[in-house]
Amino acid sequence: GKPLGKPSNAVAARKQLEALNGRTHEILTGLCVVGPAYFAAAAATTLAVVFAGTFLLARTMAPVHGPAPAWLAVLASIGASPILYYITVLPLMSHGLTFGFTAITVALTLRAERSGGAGAWAWCGAALGLTVLCRTQAAVLALFVLAGLWRSRASVRHAAITAVSAFAVFSPQ
Repeated sequence: GKPLGKPSNAVAARKQLEALNGRTHEILTGLCVVGPAYFAAAAATTLAVVFAGTFLLARTMAPVHGPAPAWLAVLASIGASPILYYITVLPLMSHGLTFGFTAITVALTLRAERSGGAGAWAWCGAALGLTVLCRTQAAVLALFVLAGLWRSRASVRHAAITAVSAFAVFSPQ
């Protein structure tokens, strides 16, 4: 079958009814209501995740590159992308959350490379799982995490912990 939208006028409505008359058909309807409280909560969550990711990534990069260059790099990545538009105009879309969780994943990967602990890699995997949960296209970020595991000469156990954590967070999807 073909989907029928709302007819634009009485003539279009009559044509739709005539096309359906005498035939078996299935009717599906839907309604989505987003109230001000839900919108405000979702927008606040998006802003919180973007700010947390921005702060964590800049703080993680600062010991290596210096505070000013780290903040400049992170803020430039925000300014050079449409993220400001998405977090201010369309905060219910997944773009802002994906950016924030990506920044968190990158920061946690860099930290796990330095610390090398199983817990650090577990958090890294959980952040990766959240990022992919927001947008499946972000699965390519796993290559960055794998590179971090390889650069730090992490054990197979740490790689498994990272993968299990990512899957555990993503699996409810």
